[in-house]
Amino acid sequence: EREGRRSKAVRGLGRVNRIRGECIGGGEKPTRVHLVVNGESLAVFKDKDGFDRFEAVGLAVFSVEGGTEVVFDNVVAKRLD
Repeated sequence: EREGRRSKAVRGLGRVNRIRGECIGGGEKPTRVHLVVNGESLAVFKDKDGFDRFEAVGLAVFSVEGGTEVVFDNVVAKRLD
């Protein structure tokens, strides 16, 4: 999706969204980053100079609306070999 466009994969207010992010590669291979929301692929890109491995995971939310509440639960981070 292009920045500023809404995807139909993202559910509206008060609804659950399942988000999956994958970062695979490094070393001799480019790092491939893939974002999936509710089973729909929204973004994929490759960074030829990407990280060999990630030391931590961070979750962030951006909203143009004040008073936005976001809850993360069932967060799982695992190494994909």
